[in-house]
Amino acid sequence: MPEQFMYTDAFRGLTSLANTQKHLPRVTPAEKVDEWLPWVHIVISNLKRFLLDTFHGVQGKHLQEYINEFCYRFNHKH
Repeated sequence: MPEQFMYTDAFRGLTSLANTQKHLPRVTPAEKVDEWLPWVHIVISNLKRFLLDTFHGVQGKHLQEYINEFCYRFNHKH
């Protein structure tokens, strides 16, 4: 849909989105990271701890399944 807006983090691999959507890349300035994205570091560290404690290591072959399980548990905590 050309009317659809896609906001991304300006990752170069996503530049092809401009072919099909209105792509609006935004780079977070380093000094604003903690203000704009306060939970990102916490969630990433929780994911790392989950992978190390639950699976005692990760193989790339199953990584997406591990991340899916983490997301499910994270979203159903409360």
